[in-house]
Amino acid sequence: MKFRIFFSLLAALALVIDSAAAAPVEINFSRQQLEQQWRGRIQSFLDKGVIPLIDLESSLKRGDGEDYLDDALPVMDALGLALIAFDGYSPKKKGDYLWGYYIHKVVNAHPDRFILATNGGTNKNWLKGKDDFISQTEDQVRSGQYPIMAEYDFRHYMSGSQCKKGKTDRDSDIPLDGDNGQRLFRLSAETGVPFIIHHEPEDHALDSLEAMLKKYPKAKVIVAHFGQIRHPEKETRFGPDLVRRLLNAYPNLFYDLSTGKPGRKYKCNNKVLDTVIWQSNGDGQSGTLKSEYKDILTEFSGRFVAGTDYGGGRAPFPNFLQKKVKNLRLLMRDLPDGAKHDIGYRNAWKLLTGKTWEEAREGVKTSPPAASLRAAKPIPAASTPVASLYTGVISDGHGHFKGKKADADATIAAMDRNNIDVVLHWVKGQGGWKDSASLDFSEDYPGRVIPGIAFQNKGWTQQKEGFIKKVREKAKSGDFKALGEVSVRGKIGGKQNSRPDSPLLKQVLEISAKYNMPVTFHHNPYRQAGGGYERTDEYETFIEETLSHNTDAPVIWAHWCGQSKPEDARKLLQRFPNLICELAWLHKPLDDVATPLVDENSRFIPDWKKLIEEMPERFIVGVDSSATPKNIRDFDKRVRKIRTALGGLTLKTAKKVASENLHRVFRLP
Repeated sequence: MKFRIFFSLLAALALVIDSAAAAPVEINFSRQQLEQQWRGRIQSFLDKGVIPLIDLESSLKRGDGEDYLDDALPVMDALGLALIAFDGYSPKKKGDYLWGYYIHKVVNAHPDRFILATNGGTNKNWLKGKDDFISQTEDQVRSGQYPIMAEYDFRHYMSGSQCKKGKTDRDSDIPLDGDNGQRLFRLSAETGVPFIIHHEPEDHALDSLEAMLKKYPKAKVIVAHFGQIRHPEKETRFGPDLVRRLLNAYPNLFYDLSTGKPGRKYKCNNKVLDTVIWQSNGDGQSGTLKSEYKDILTEFSGRFVAGTDYGGGRAPFPNFLQKKVKNLRLLMRDLPDGAKHDIGYRNAWKLLTGKTWEEAREGVKTSPPAASLRAAKPIPAASTPVASLYTGVISDGHGHFKGKKADADATIAAMDRNNIDVVLHWVKGQGGWKDSASLDFSEDYPGRVIPGIAFQNKGWTQQKEGFIKKVREKAKSGDFKALGEVSVRGKIGGKQNSRPDSPLLKQVLEISAKYNMPVTFHHNPYRQAGGGYERTDEYETFIEETLSHNTDAPVIWAHWCGQSKPEDARKLLQRFPNLICELAWLHKPLDDVATPLVDENSRFIPDWKKLIEEMPERFIVGVDSSATPKNIRDFDKRVRKIRTALGGLTLKTAKKVASENLHRVFRLP
């Protein structure tokens, strides 16, 4: 009986939550007021010489918005991303469709940044051809509050991650000219509100697209993911000639450029290169458009719009935007200036407002700020801003596999979520890992892994000459790019894995110098004393007997050069031009380190900040994940602390420490 009462209460609570989530939310501004805000933000970028972007294809779940939206605002500013139109989601997963109003709240809080779109056509009600969702869409759009409708799935292939997981719920084939497709096209034709379709250009799908464009000439249709061809055997007709013919014949047809980066592969189909607009480059693609597609984007520049395709299950929103906007800028790079402006914001503006940008410019500079535009209700306060985070790419200078459950795929997924491009990687002996695993990891994910020869194993800790002989052979092979993590003393006061003046350490330096392979040392020369830590004479011994032995070897000393104090680190870096201080363990509680690198807010303490700004090319960061289930769970938190610390540096320095220095040391592109 108690369990029955408990589950009844849970069910009632779910109904209350659904009802609250489904309560209609009014937009607090008139369309004129919103457009005034949009104009002002667009013009603010133009005044700075930046071509602004309007993202017409993204969606936002409530949880992602609550987690990431505040952090994304400064990223939008830095990227020149003026406006985003967000599709909404239903707050309910089962039963009759329930309209979601979370995006209304987002627009009310940030009317100068976000555009209201309808709920997205990716839900089960739509995919199963039911009536609830399309009927509510018709009512909502006819209310006049939506400048654009959402993206609607028609022919949709599974993503690479869905194939890997064996999911098939997004492998949909809804007839574009079926009942619900007819209703959608008719709705756009009657209201003038544009909409986006996900419609992979299979041969039969192209026939239905052309038939519907001809039947509904007033419908404004944006086809998503221009040039995405994931099953060439089914999409034989798509190409420059067809695109030209369609764009000439149907002035109501547009394409969005939420398109794959050069070299992106579709894992569901033997890793085929899935975006055909990029020039070939051997077995891959370069970052240059094929001439025929560049010509189309130039000649028909009024028919393309920007999009990033953010949605549920993606990387954290700020990191995601960095990558997607970079790709958009690359795609637009070689186009004429006028085409860049058309694609960046002019075409989207006309679709959203029905007016050209030239017609809209009058009065832009006198637009009042968003906070001054009060309608019938006050503007809901935006979330409290957080401390500035570094939002650029990070290159991870410290990663491992350890234990039987270490997961390579989960590591890459965590890197993708956190905008990490590459990891310096060694295995640990626990779990039976061998150096070949780092090579396999590198081969499975080209360009993402720097494979190293591992030292955290019995061969090193037992100081065997035979082990060094094998290291020398592996270094000579050219397969590996680094040595490490060479442990002298690990945990503070823990076991010594080699003497700080071990002859084998000198051999490691000689191998490093001979093959120009950076070597990472781990030496924490401290012991516990008086409730704290004190440095032992191992520190000086390691410096004088080992580091001084061969200054041609490129050396990385982990954990801020053995947890040095800033003044000691400065002396080291001045004395040893071959030395890099690595900042992994930045995430650790302050009580777990001998000398503080950051404060309780994860900001560099003043003396460290001063040193890093003075010598910005001498530091790298590292997550120090061993790919265990716990480390994968903690991965995002570790990276956030790194981004918080980097956010306190100047942007130029932060970029060097976050990524550029590791790329330089390992001669990466």
